Amino acid sequence: MYVNYSYLRDRLYLVLLYRYNEKKLPSFSALAEECGFSRQTVAKRFKMLEDEEIAVPIGGRKYTFVDFLEEEDI
Repeated sequence: MYVNYSYLRDRLYLVLLYRYNEKKLPSFSALAEECGFSRQTVAKRFKMLEDEEIAVPIGGRKYTFVDFLEEEDI
């Protein structure tokens, strides 16, 4: 199975994984400020994470994020 580890270099993914995993997400504007991106960039990258099933909704504005560092094949 191929796993795309390039997400480990993505600042948005790392912030989401380590600060907001299974917690209520702030607005895209707040995430943009925290990561140093524009709101539009955060929205685009977040949509990509959802499409690739890396950001999985668990209810409301809470998500769980795939943690590649815990995969068995590492």
